[in-house]
Amino acid sequence: MECGMKKFIYIVLLICPFMWTACENKLTHLPGEGSESDPVEITVDTPYAGQVGPWVQTPGESFYQFEVLNNDIHTISLTNMETDLGWELYDTTGFVDLLDECDENLWPNDKDPGDEIKETTNTLNAGGTYYLKVLNHGGMSSTFILTVTDSTP
Repeated sequence: MECGMKKFIYIVLLICPFMWTACENKLTHLPGEGSESDPVEITVDTPYAGQVGPWVQTPGESFYQFEVLNNDIHTISLTNMETDLGWELYDTTGFVDLLDECDENLWPNDKDPGDEIKETTNTLNAGGTYYLKVLNHGGMSSTFILTVTDSTP
């Protein structure tokens, strides 16, 4: 074997374990945020940089809550996703009564160009705290931007 080929193999053997570790961390070690009993609080009209763990026997999940200030229609959007994500909106009783859901694989029309899923919800009541669950149906962790937008100017 030529000296150059030996050096190439040696370099590959040295670098590959580090590259694999970096990829493995992305695939398996990014945790979800919040929990049903302690969701992360987000603010309407303020983009939130979130993360969710991978699908491992069940979907990866992250939990959020937000307060509605106006009786108005709201839009929920996920952008900058790295894998197949969806969301579920729950009413003011916590993660019990499902009001709406959006998933790009279940309903392809929910997905806008540019890796964004967006849906306009029904009117939400002022003074209520609503709950969102972001679900990951992909095999790797994902970061994303979550935004709840109030249609009131």
